[in-house]
Amino acid sequence: MTSCPLCSCLKITQVYDCHRYIGKSQKIQITVGQCENCGFVFNSNRLSDDELKDYYQNSLHASGQVYRDTSSGSHYPILHAERANFLKNSINIDDAGLFIDVGCGSGGFIEAARKELPQFEYIGLDPSENAVNICNEKGIKVFPKYLEELDLHNEDVSIISAISVLEHTTDPSALLKSCVDKLKVDGILYLEVPNMLEPELQLTGFFNLEHVVHFTPHTLVKLLREVGFKYFKIDKSTKNTIRIVACMQKSNITNPYLEHILDDRKNSINAIEQYILAEQNLNGKILQKLKKTFEFWKEKKFTIAVYGAGAHTIELASIFNIRKYVKFYIDGDPRKKGSDFLGRQIIAPSEIKENNVDAVLISSGRFQTEMMSLISHYDIKIETCYD
Repeated sequence: MTSCPLCSCLKITQVYDCHRYIGKSQKIQITVGQCENCGFVFNSNRLSDDELKDYYQNSLHASGQVYRDTSSGSHYPILHAERANFLKNSINIDDAGLFIDVGCGSGGFIEAARKELPQFEYIGLDPSENAVNICNEKGIKVFPKYLEELDLHNEDVSIISAISVLEHTTDPSALLKSCVDKLKVDGILYLEVPNMLEPELQLTGFFNLEHVVHFTPHTLVKLLREVGFKYFKIDKSTKNTIRIVACMQKSNITNPYLEHILDDRKNSINAIEQYILAEQNLNGKILQKLKKTFEFWKEKKFTIAVYGAGAHTIELASIFNIRKYVKFYIDGDPRKKGSDFLGRQIIAPSEIKENNVDAVLISSGRFQTEMMSLISHYDIKIETCYD
């Protein structure tokens, strides 16, 4: 079993075990352990750094490669605007400098931050070639590099943001130390990571291939303090995530949080135990729902499609034989259109009518409202995996 990424302790207690899919068919084991010394929770078996880099750069199932609707009113523009507003209201910086967004994806957060904090020069970093191309089309300066590879003087960098990045790193301390090295002495670090005390419940799993380290408020702040940050502001309004601003100078954060955050390792164990039960219940409910829905649609001789040709549907197919019923898969990603997925053709949402689709299962939780809005005007039956 791997040593703890934070304290290097070898005494690890296994707290979770499951199987997930990488790509369409390769099943891998996910084993999660908790350090007996510091209480940190992490995947104790994982792909190597080179394997992970290759996965993020080349797999269309990787989170950074997943197609996201960026139209006004959709999930991500609203979320990015919320993030940018929190950052703006949390910092006091008079002089402008560089703002680096690590793992920038298609540049949505940079676009939102520019509106709230226009005084900064923005740079994005992302290993995905697709993300780089999209940002270039938007006029966003982006480099296909990791932060430690970026040759910049620290007197230039005022803010570094890393949203949904730290949980993907096998050595989170190294990334945060790189942030300290790149930032001005009075620079700001903005982080957002999943909160292990409030794990989001979905078929692709809170514990998965990509998320290799799992933070609580205590372990995140503890790590930030260890690398040199002293002052923090945590967004108390978020659910399932920890949104935090960190700095080495008190004056640059509005109303910094100075209290000691209690050790929450027991809460971590309780959260995992509850999550295991909830995950089992979710799988059972979805299985029962799909059996009933698909059998009814089959009796009606409906042409059936599943909306979503990605990791969620791959997991769905692992618990229920959707191949027996489905004629098409629907996906908004233009790169997938016309290709094969689980033995069937992928079509665009706009092609539902011409392919005589009668019924659609929406295979998503987080984006089901968006998906519903794109196809609800068709005269078809629509069902969701999640209530």
